[in-house]
Amino acid sequence: MLEVLPPLSLDPRFQYNFNKYDCWVTTGKFLGQKYRGKTLATSALGKIPFFSGLYVEDMLGLGDPVIAHRPVATQDFDPGHMKFDPDYTLGRRPDLIADWIFPSGDLAFAITKTKYQNAGYRVAYLVSTRRIAPQEPIIKAEGMDDQALQAWISQGYNFAILTRQ
Repeated sequence: MLEVLPPLSLDPRFQYNFNKYDCWVTTGKFLGQKYRGKTLATSALGKIPFFSGLYVEDMLGLGDPVIAHRPVATQDFDPGHMKFDPDYTLGRRPDLIADWIFPSGDLAFAITKTKYQNAGYRVAYLVSTRRIAPQEPIIKAEGMDDQALQAWISQGYNFAILTRQ
């Protein structure tokens, strides 16, 4: 017992506090309240699906047998993040997509701005992924021009929620 207790009391990973800002919990709760009953495609399985209660499509093949059985899509060694198929994901036509966004407007896992716009999606919200809670953890991005979007992304609002038009 004495061997186990010191690491639990000293290691900051075990000092979880439900009152601290967690972008995944915040995103999940937001989506669950605003989009009840919708379908969400995301690469962030875990807290977002749990707290949203939405039906979730896995973009990385961890829970999707079609993507799981495809060949590796990238040579970057990042276990659990090496298989994806943007055309398959967009072809399933989820109501929402939640994924990392870059200043270019492209999403992670090869979902380019051109691809998602051609499939009828637009960036509706940006989520702050910083560790400290911002005043506005989720901002409405609908109607922002590219320059404003890039400015928010560079300030740490680099997780996007896309809606289908």
